[in-house]
Amino acid sequence: MIRTLLMLAIVIVAGLGVAEFARNDPGYLLINYGQWVIETSIIVVVIGLTLLFALLCIVWMLLKPIVKPLLWAGNQKKLQASVDTNLKNGMLCLADKDWEPAKSQLAKVKSRSPYYLIACLGCARAEYELGNLKSCDKYIAKAKKPIDADDKKSRQHIALFESQLAFDAARYEECLKHLKSLTSDKHNAQFLKLKTVSLFKTQQYHQTFALLDECRKNNVFSQSELVEIEAHCLAELIKDQNVDDAEQIWLQLPTHQREQSQLALIYFDFLSSHQETKKAEKLAQLHTRMGTDSIWASRYAGIEGVNWQEKYNLIQKYLGHHQDQHTQNALKTLELEGKEEPKLSSQSI
Repeated sequence: MIRTLLMLAIVIVAGLGVAEFARNDPGYLLINYGQWVIETSIIVVVIGLTLLFALLCIVWMLLKPIVKPLLWAGNQKKLQASVDTNLKNGMLCLADKDWEPAKSQLAKVKSRSPYYLIACLGCARAEYELGNLKSCDKYIAKAKKPIDADDKKSRQHIALFESQLAFDAARYEECLKHLKSLTSDKHNAQFLKLKTVSLFKTQQYHQTFALLDECRKNNVFSQSELVEIEAHCLAELIKDQNVDDAEQIWLQLPTHQREQSQLALIYFDFLSSHQETKKAEKLAQLHTRMGTDSIWASRYAGIEGVNWQEKYNLIQKYLGHHQDQHTQNALKTLELEGKEEPKLSSQSI
């Protein structure tokens, strides 16, 4: 409105200036069109045009609050449709791992768009996959620019994205640094996976072991992945512990996890190395009766101080159906032990 009033004032001043200049010689203007003949002076034309422009400016000032939102809404719809198309195509290309087309589409999203942050992060991902790390950092910087200091939500999205990039590049210390800036509402399955694996890869086994219960509740890992991580952590945590402390660590695992053969073998070997024969025998008997892993045949057969016939019968009953090397070797060893037992008895007599 101020600009319109200023233009109106300039035109009026200019018109008055021309009128004053032409007062001594108003000039002459003749318009002949068909049967119509118009004769007037130039000063009258100038005044008339000035008044017409002033009238148009007043009419525009009155209509502008009504017309401009309608024009703006129409332009916004066109712009939004274009942005939606570019964003949609770009995200589809990202999903298909077509990095160049994805970057090309997402780069068309303007900075004033509400989806600019998403587009910048998508471009950063594409550049990262293409090996253009400098360009990737530039797009991340662009994503940070329009963010207000109080816009914690957007900053959280960027921090999670940067942690994912660092994780994919095996920069686990950097990944953990970015994850520390995330608030508790962002501690989802993706967060747990990034943090757990990063801690595990940096050999921070105590912190990794402490997160595993939450990982189980959120189904972050498959059962095989979870057992593998737990096995490494358990082996590292109990190797320098005494028997009581190792048992406390072992009991921290849920019952169904303690029934996993890979985990139980680590604890069995620990007990055997510390001459805890009774506890080792009890654990070996439990897993032999479960009959799921034939390696327990050799472990149970190797325990000293247990009657060979008892061991033979248990292995034959629960693991005999495996017919593999572990089971057959264990049974043969126990048979030899049984044959030599009378000889040893007669020698002792």
